[in-house]
Amino acid sequence: MDKTQSLLVPYLRAATARKPVLLLFEDAHWIDPTTKSLLDRLVARVRDAAILFVLSYCTGFEPGWICVPI
Repeated sequence: MDKTQSLLVPYLRAATARKPVLLLFEDAHWIDPTTKSLLDRLVARVRDAAILFVLSYCTGFEPGWICVPI
């Protein structure tokens, strides 16, 4: 799974070179460890890319990185 996740970062970066990318994650409070690991990796490595992350989650979910509630 680590190889798959490591390939997604350059793939998304390449996609944002063509146009902005929107990533939607619904019900993140039920996230599994593998998907949480992927999100952590993406957030850490694509800060300067044109990607908008939109997550929906219930109160109590703590992703470990900054979220701006809307």
